[in-house]
Amino acid sequence: MISRLYLLFNFVISTLAFSQESESTEHLMHDEEKSWELGLSNLYVDVGHPEEKVYGVDIHAIKSLSKHFGVGLGYAVIFEKHNSHEIIPLLSYKPIKRLLINAGPNFIIENHTGESEISAHFELEYLFRIFKKFKIGPTIETDLGKRNHYGGGLHLALEL
Repeated sequence: MISRLYLLFNFVISTLAFSQESESTEHLMHDEEKSWELGLSNLYVDVGHPEEKVYGVDIHAIKSLSKHFGVGLGYAVIFEKHNSHEIIPLLSYKPIKRLLINAGPNFIIENHTGESEISAHFELEYLFRIFKKFKIGPTIETDLGKRNHYGGGLHLALEL
């Protein structure tokens, strides 16, 4: 029940954000080409256990190198029984105006064992501008490796 409410909440927030977007944002494209994006995602994560869905947070900073490409660094925490911390160097690609694809190696450190592993991290964001420097939208993420997990949620972004 909680998962359905969470997904419904994210859908409603994203829809409201879309309805507030101004169509006259073309003049901002030049600024976006050389900007920084600070992002925060709240995630509902499936960690591979049938009964266990957990909360996660992903933050990142991405420097745009051009209209379509950027590089950055991310940090994520998945709040499981034993939290895991992830550091993610990111390559970013924007194939169309609102769609952002981030990918990179994911360095995972487990709290309870101190063991680390490497996986592949992918995230997909579809963002709507609601203020001059603020965007919001749905996101989905996955880590593919020794322990696969995936999640979805709401992404907030601030351009600097």
